[in-house]
Amino acid sequence: AVTFTRTAANDLVEKLAQLGVPGADQVAAKTLHSLSFSLLSRTAVFQALNRTARPLMDFERDTLVCDLSRAFGGKREVERLIQAFESYWARMQHHQPGWPHDPHEQAFHHALIAWLRFHRAMLIGELVPLAYDFITQNPGHPDIPVYEHVLVDEYQDLNRADQALIDAIGGHAAVTVIGDEDQS
Repeated sequence: AVTFTRTAANDLVEKLAQLGVPGADQVAAKTLHSLSFSLLSRTAVFQALNRTARPLMDFERDTLVCDLSRAFGGKREVERLIQAFESYWARMQHHQPGWPHDPHEQAFHHALIAWLRFHRAMLIGELVPLAYDFITQNPGHPDIPVYEHVLVDEYQDLNRADQALIDAIGGHAAVTVIGDEDQS
């Protein structure tokens, strides 16, 4: 079961346990970020990606911004670029040939990824797209979890990368999405 918050995931597990249905204790409930992090944390996965599954802490993000600010137009511009890249990843624009198109953004992307690799960290916005990329580029890898059923809560609030990850982990599973059809 995939939902947006840890609290909702925990509540779901508790409510299922209260039903007293056989097998309810085997339901794994996580956020998409938690699911992605657990996949990316496996030794073979982060070695294949040449990345370390360690989310960047807030104080470290300040260091990242300071370190890149001189080469990329100051702290505000670096923050803007980071937000833009997280948005690009959420919309899966990084899958378009030649992305990013702008030379300034290309240089920033290389500097950002190099900084993150050197400091053995990743941005929260990278978790889902990196997990999706690994699953789609390594089908059948033993570290990719296999599910019979996938239940997705608040589906209407997922971005394109989130939806693609659900499709990828769903594979041949029965996928059930729950959401408010009157929202987005």
